[in-house]
Amino acid sequence: MRRPALAVSLLLAPLALVCALGFWGYTYDDGYITYRYARNLAEGRGLVYNPGERVLGTSAPGYAALLGALAAAGRPLGLGVEDAGSALFFASLVGLAALLARRGAVLAPALFGSLALISRFDLELEGCETLPALTLLVAAFRLAWDREWPVAAGLLGALAASFRLDSGLALAALGLLLWWRSRRFPWRFALAGLAGLAAVALALTAYYGSFVPATLAAKRAELALAAPGYGAAQWAWLGRIYGEAGALALLALAGAGVALGWSRWRGERPALAAAAGWLAAHELFYRAVGVPFSPWYHVHLFHALLALAVFGALALGGRALALAAGGAMAPRAALAALLLLPLLLPSFRFVTTGWREPPDPRVRLYRDVARAADRCAAHGGPIAAVEIGALGFATERPVLDLVGLVDPGLRRARVAGELAAAALARRPDFLVDHPTFAEPYWSPILDTGEVRERFRTVGWFQRPEYPLTVRLLARRGVCAEPAVAP
Repeated sequence: MRRPALAVSLLLAPLALVCALGFWGYTYDDGYITYRYARNLAEGRGLVYNPGERVLGTSAPGYAALLGALAAAGRPLGLGVEDAGSALFFASLVGLAALLARRGAVLAPALFGSLALISRFDLELEGCETLPALTLLVAAFRLAWDREWPVAAGLLGALAASFRLDSGLALAALGLLLWWRSRRFPWRFALAGLAGLAAVALALTAYYGSFVPATLAAKRAELALAAPGYGAAQWAWLGRIYGEAGALALLALAGAGVALGWSRWRGERPALAAAAGWLAAHELFYRAVGVPFSPWYHVHLFHALLALAVFGALALGGRALALAAGGAMAPRAALAALLLLPLLLPSFRFVTTGWREPPDPRVRLYRDVARAADRCAAHGGPIAAVEIGALGFATERPVLDLVGLVDPGLRRARVAGELAAAALARRPDFLVDHPTFAEPYWSPILDTGEVRERFRTVGWFQRPEYPLTVRLLARRGVCAEPAVAP
């Protein structure tokens, strides 16, 4: 085909539309932190989590700014931040598959895109800034390697870095690739990329006082609370997505893809080596900085494995069918689909059982909590919580972040063993007691004399999709009646 990218986009458009109908408007809990930044920007309060507090508490400031701009533009049509996040998510997935297309090679990227669109991994991380950033980075690789447009590639990479600062690792890998190919330093690419990165860093520093997100220090402070073994956590998450058999099949097919494709990819080996180096550096980076495992750190690795698995399945299917047909290459899609069943079946199961349900089971629970607090007192003091994503997006009131993602002062107080005093000094009207976070967050606070004397339980919250019960406490005098009957 003369335009394989267009063909892939057209093939995937119906599936993307179907998935959008079932999962539109959702994101994971941490994603709602970025959404709240974007909503405040769209409503004229600035790119902040709590109005009046200029703290870089999102690792995706450029993405938040884009969401805010789209939400502001879509307001006359009744569209908001969640609509913008979903639109960017599905467009990025289709775009990523289209960017992988080559002349005469439409089947593999179309199958990859189909698997990605229905995967639990992606649908749970809908609205995540990492996927649009990945699509921009792949586009930058294509522009630099195939088109030899280094300036455009550098600017796209810088835009990706504004979405997610770790995208700078991909820029470095691409710069080394261009240096190797031309045997001279890629000045135009480097200047374009560095100029874009400098503009992002200067803008963030001017607005927040730093271009390093406060989330990094907060996440590092959480490392002691995480289960041991970063690789074990990755494997457990992959097993959660596909089951153990599916996870093993993914790795086996990806290995087959590398083994069978190495001779075929002779002309692409330098670019693939650079991409592999970038992925390895990305994985090592998160281990080196000392943060606990989070799935959105590994969107790049997941999609690389998925693409390799699709190629491996097609290559194995083609060889088997060629032998069966006496040397004539028969259609490979059917046998490839059979080989990919360990990935397809869990994905179809998740899509059908989760249709029009938030993939993150905490979303509706925290919305209930926030709305109950607002019924008690629509305005007034803050609400203190550990998980501040969906909760914060469901209310306009200030939120006290006990982890410190958007409040470095509370993070420092927790590390110093002074969290209770620091949090209660902010005069919260509500406390969201979650049993998972008794230590080191809630026990020190709930055991104080002030909480025992001046707060009372006003509601217990549970949802069928979420196994735990959350308690809402209010300062005496804030709620005339219980928010929800215990």
